[in-house]
Amino acid sequence: MHLLTNGSFESVDAQGQPINWKLPDPKAAQIVEENGNHFLRLTSNSFTAHPDAANRMRIDPQWKTISIRARIRTRDLHLRQNAQATDGARLEYAFENANGVGLAGAGTPVTMLRAVQSDQNWTFLKADVYNDNEKAEYLRVTPAIAGATGTADFDDIHVVPNPVLDLTPRLREGLPEGNFEKADAAGNPLGWKISNPTQIKIVEEEGNHFLRLLNKTKGFLSAYNDFTIDPTWRRIRVQGRLRVQGLKRGANEWETTRLQYWFTDGGSNMIGPWQRPMEIKHDTDDWVLMRSEAKVPLGATRLRISPEILNAAGQADYDDIKVMQEPAWLDLPIRDGFPEGTFENVDEEGNPAGWILDDKEHAQVAEEKGNHFLRLINDNIDDSVSASTEFKLNPTWKKIKIRLRMRGKNIKIGPSPNDESHPRLAYEFADDNGKVGPWVGNLPTLPQSSDWETKEIEATIPPDAKYIMLRPEMVYSSGIMDIDDIQFTVLQ
Repeated sequence: MHLLTNGSFESVDAQGQPINWKLPDPKAAQIVEENGNHFLRLTSNSFTAHPDAANRMRIDPQWKTISIRARIRTRDLHLRQNAQATDGARLEYAFENANGVGLAGAGTPVTMLRAVQSDQNWTFLKADVYNDNEKAEYLRVTPAIAGATGTADFDDIHVVPNPVLDLTPRLREGLPEGNFEKADAAGNPLGWKISNPTQIKIVEEEGNHFLRLLNKTKGFLSAYNDFTIDPTWRRIRVQGRLRVQGLKRGANEWETTRLQYWFTDGGSNMIGPWQRPMEIKHDTDDWVLMRSEAKVPLGATRLRISPEILNAAGQADYDDIKVMQEPAWLDLPIRDGFPEGTFENVDEEGNPAGWILDDKEHAQVAEEKGNHFLRLINDNIDDSVSASTEFKLNPTWKKIKIRLRMRGKNIKIGPSPNDESHPRLAYEFADDNGKVGPWVGNLPTLPQSSDWETKEIEATIPPDAKYIMLRPEMVYSSGIMDIDDIQFTVLQ
């Protein structure tokens, strides 16, 4: 049963307006015909404009899940400066009561399927949305352009109640299975598969339950759980609390305790690049909050999360593992002068434009004599600190020069014999699927404490690369690293 009438835009009235649709501005919203097919075209000539069309349909308040699907095509789309993840061409939806008042049915009164932020041919947008408000009697669907100029075409919009759902636990913010408060009949953590029930158990302290992995001798222990990814999510954050005692690491740096995750196709095949694990390499006095972010690769339908002890001995406790939607990287191009590399524009949360800093105690924007720069602080050589961002490459570029200024104080280098132990600006190339190009070995590094130094490296862009990911980081090193004035020069 399709709820939305005339989602194909084939039915028009005597004035040429689509039946059951409201077009507030006929100049910005029109029905266009192409090879006998009709569709809605929205045109925005200003970043402050919000051209849209709306269709309001009645729903049964008992319907808890509704599937929304549409085809969209964009041309000459340009985002405003300092664009948000919600800017671009998008399909909004809102649950409403009988009086047209928006309700918090799916998290917020008005939300949307992911925004399209670059030019693309016809493609599908699809999401299953959740109605948690019994007062919802109507659903309003609104194709729109926000914070951008250009053209967006919409067609074949379908709304279906209570679609058949994947029975795998759906990924929802909070991830209740990650608090380990529930166990199955055997006493194992509900929903998790464990490698050894005698060494992996739920433990209780002062009414709180958590997962404990215990290795008396060096070996591998793990638990894992698979969760269905919300198809509207483009980027996620995984976080959890870890506590480690009596750790005896293996011979390699990566043989320790960690919280690992990766994307799959719903089977056993990993999708996208290997994700950097959240590792602890020493005993902790108390619980430590660990966080990681990742782009959801195209084709990924599930996320596997795995607490692990990897070829090490000791006790590792895990609790409050959560997965949350993060603002997507904005597909921002590298602009002349690369202003995002100067760290002069900072938002209300302390994030420099184009960057997200999760751990603001150890990654922050600092200021000296009116100049702003990125500062990383690592107190423990076994820990790691980083910041990251991603920018869209100009498709004509083949080779670039990266230039920046670096400064270090109280720098101590870890045991790794190569540049991996040096504070550095790591960078990687990726395609549309998030697949990282060949590993880059030529990185700007800071091997010792110093005043401001200018570093330059040259990089050849792989043929399929669409993005460059920048990651200032301190791994196996401690002290303070400052970075400023990151610049790009096109060589070919």
